[in-house]
Amino acid sequence: MNRLLGNSLLATALVTSQSYFFDAALANSTVTQQSAIAGEKSAAKSTPCKFSAFVDDSTPVNVRSGPGTNFKSVAKLPTKPEVIVTITACQGSWLKVGKAENLTENKVLFQGKEGWVSASTLGIGISVGTKGKAPIYASPNVKSRVLTNVTKVAEGAKLLGGQGQWIRINYNGTTGWILPENQCARSVTTCS
Repeated sequence: MNRLLGNSLLATALVTSQSYFFDAALANSTVTQQSAIAGEKSAAKSTPCKFSAFVDDSTPVNVRSGPGTNFKSVAKLPTKPEVIVTITACQGSWLKVGKAENLTENKVLFQGKEGWVSASTLGIGISVGTKGKAPIYASPNVKSRVLTNVTKVAEGAKLLGGQGQWIRINYNGTTGWILPENQCARSVTTCS
């Protein structure tokens, strides 16, 4: 009987200690998540980017003071495809705005302040250029695998992010990277 009681106490001690470590790990991850939500600086860094896109959303686009929805809105961009946004940095799915302007009204809407937009609020056209095709690559490298070739001028590619002059897009169910020469930011004109 004493042996049974001893095993029972040992089992209780093991369960209690595992519960303690589980609770401590859970508390630590919760603090990390709360810190990220509170807007503390994360370890993620932005990388330089250089491309343009048009506003492609159903509601006015919030320009935020930092890369995330937890940062305050500093401006709103109208939902017009003639609003072109020049991107200067990328951090995940957030893009830093260098300038936003309405081309048809020749009016600057945002410039000179820290401003970030979600990539999903922007779009680009795809130009097939002189080669008659626009490859969508698996990674931002011309030596990577070509996922598909777009063979006609196209509108409505959604942005997902970027790196340098490459843009990560989703177009007709294909998610990949597109070369600068195949990007067409001015949806109000004809991409060639």
